Amino acid sequence: MFRFTEENRATNPVIGIVLLIGVAVILSAAIGTFLIGLSSDLNGGTQAAVETSTVVTDDTDGFVTVTGISMQRADQIAVEATVADGTDALEDASGNGTFRVTKEIDTVDESVTFRQHAPPNGDVAVEIVAVAHRADGDHSARILSTEVTI
Repeated sequence: MFRFTEENRATNPVIGIVLLIGVAVILSAAIGTFLIGLSSDLNGGTQAAVETSTVVTDDTDGFVTVTGISMQRADQIAVEATVADGTDALEDASGNGTFRVTKEIDTVDESVTFRQHAPPNGDVAVEIVAVAHRADGDHSARILSTEVTI
């Protein structure tokens, strides 16, 4: 009724499972290495922070001061003040219709100040933009974009 045959079929499934596990381990290692390589690029971004303060004196002049408060992954912060209403109100500004002044912050706690001469007809809106840069030139980030009325 029962016939016993001497075949070694059990070795074929065992070899197949071992090969399958080996391929899975190799694929996991390759995918892990790829993902670690991607995550190292995420840490290369520029990080910095600034704070602004505004002072108006005698309704004639106003000052906007931008101070670097953190430069963890930045070597320089370029701060630009822009007046776009055709009023040449910024001290040391250049332009035609839109006047700009750009100054740099190189260290933490360093400040740059923009002086605005108020026109006789009222307040002037000054746009302040700060961009942090790294020395390698590959990374930059806009860290401030605000409009101040003086």
